[in-house]
Amino acid sequence: MSFTAPTFKGSAFSCPHCMAYAHMQWHPLWFQGQGWNTTEAFIVKCGHCDGSSYWLGNQYNTAGQFSGGSMIYPGSLLSPPPHAAMPPEIRQDYEEARNIVQQSPRAGAALLRLCVQKLCKHLGEPGKNINEDIGALVQKGLPVEIQQALDIVRVIGNNAVHPGAISNEDVAGVSTALFELINHIVEDRIARPKKLAALFNALPAPALAGIASRDKRS
Repeated sequence: MSFTAPTFKGSAFSCPHCMAYAHMQWHPLWFQGQGWNTTEAFIVKCGHCDGSSYWLGNQYNTAGQFSGGSMIYPGSLLSPPPHAAMPPEIRQDYEEARNIVQQSPRAGAALLRLCVQKLCKHLGEPGKNINEDIGALVQKGLPVEIQQALDIVRVIGNNAVHPGAISNEDVAGVSTALFELINHIVEDRIARPKKLAALFNALPAPALAGIASRDKRS
C-alpha cells in the first residue's frame, strides 16, 4: 500500500482514517468576538470516507497566514501502517513508533532500530549486534538495496539516542522514509519469499518431482 504523509494544508494525502489517498477539504474554525474571526484550528474532511482530522496552525508566513501546523487528531497516524506480513513482535514496536514519532521523532527512530534488530533475528541471525547481523546477511547474499535500507535505519536509530549526533528536526525530516524502509524490508525478505513458495508448491506433483530430479542431477 502506497502512503503519502498528511501535511498541513495539503490538498491530498493518505487519510489517517481509511488510509486511502484522497482529496482533503480544509475548513478553519471561527469564533465570534468583535465580528467573526478565524482561529488556529482546522477541520479537515476526507473526500473518500468523510472522516475528519483536526489540526492546529503554529507557523505564519509574511502575510500573517498560517503556513505550518500539526495534526492533533488522530495525531498518531502520520506514518505508513505496518506491512501485513510483519511478524507480531516487530509490529508491536513499529506501531509504538508510529504513536510517538510526531511528539518525539528520535524516540520513533530508536524504536525502528529495534525493529531492524528483531528483523535480523527473524532472518536467522543472533539479534545481539545489528551491525554484525547485517554483515552476516550480506555474506549470505542479501541484496545491496536491502543492506542499505537496514543500515539507514540502524545508523539513524543509533544517532537518535546519542546527544548531539542528530537533531529532532533532522530525524523528523526522514521519519516517514524510515517507516517505508522497514515495510520494504519485510516485503522483500518475508512477504515475497512466502508468495513465491506458495506458488511453487502449488505446481502439479509430477512437475515438482521433475524439478527436484533435475536439480539433483545438476
